[in-house]
Amino acid sequence: MVESQWNMLVNHSDMIAATVELMGCYYGYKKFDEIDFKRVAKVPIWMVHSSNDNVVTIDSDDNFYNELKKYNADIEIFELGALLHDIAVPSEYGDI
Repeated sequence: MVESQWNMLVNHSDMIAATVELMGCYYGYKKFDEIDFKRVAKVPIWMVHSSNDNVVTIDSDDNFYNELKKYNADIEIFELGALLHDIAVPSEYGDI
């Protein structure tokens, strides 16, 4: 889902049992301070992002992670280094 994953969580978290978010960035119509993080925090989330991603910065994931932790979300973030944005495609590192 990538960025649509955050949009689904923000707008339809009641329809999602759990999710793995991979290098996403939120591009929704709601402003960050308009998001009901208490509702989103009910969904278990695993986040995976390269710490040196040169296409989608990790800032969006960090912001969501920090805000969701305030509501005791079941959320884990896995920051992988030195993979740039190649986390989801075959690369010299092999399939991940």
